Amino acid sequence: MDSTTFVSGAVAKYLNEHYYPVKFNAEQQGDIVFKDKTYKFKKSGSRGHHELAAEWLNNRLTFPTVVFLDENMSLIQPLAGYQDATKMEAIINYFATDSHKKTPWESYEKKFVPGQ
Repeated sequence: MDSTTFVSGAVAKYLNEHYYPVKFNAEQQGDIVFKDKTYKFKKSGSRGHHELAAEWLNNRLTFPTVVFLDENMSLIQPLAGYQDATKMEAIINYFATDSHKKTPWESYEKKFVPGQ
């Protein structure tokens, strides 16, 4: 998605205006302090995963996954799987406008007009 979805002008512009986008490697080995808790890398066989990724993804580690947090750094929702630029534009608008609190995704997606 780095070379397709996130380079879309509309997606990049909206993300930079309405989010604090952070790229997180779920296999990174350094400790992370998040909300006063220290998360560590957990080795598993020849690989492993980071505890923070496991927490956000409810132990369903799927790549790629985009995780949405609210302004209090609380989890809104993880979104697993590849998303093209058109769909991602609708998704990021959905969460940034708090539409997820009042409108089912299917209804929002049908009415969404790209580039607004």
